[in-house]
Amino acid sequence: KKIKDDPQGYAALAGARDMLNTMMSDAQAKLDVEAATCDKYHHETLSELERMRMDVATYNAQAADARGLVLKAQATIGFTEQELPEVSAELSEHESKCEEEERAIGEQ
Repeated sequence: KKIKDDPQGYAALAGARDMLNTMMSDAQAKLDVEAATCDKYHHETLSELERMRMDVATYNAQAADARGLVLKAQATIGFTEQELPEVSAELSEHESKCEEEERAIGEQ
């Protein structure tokens, strides 16, 4: 049953157009909010990734420094192991001489 005051013809389109315009405005507002949220997240994520890249670079530099120290220590160990038999022989010879000198002093 139609009510006499219901719009007819093109006049009925005005209400539909207004409703569609309102819906479109609401949808655009929601899209704008989502775009802003995504943009903020994007910038925060890029900043975090850059911080992580810098951290990785720092840790890589520290690892390289540590590796250099390890190599230096290995070289020292190698040199010491190579020299140890000679130094041990010299120590034994020195101790023998000391014992001989102590006996000679004790006999006087």
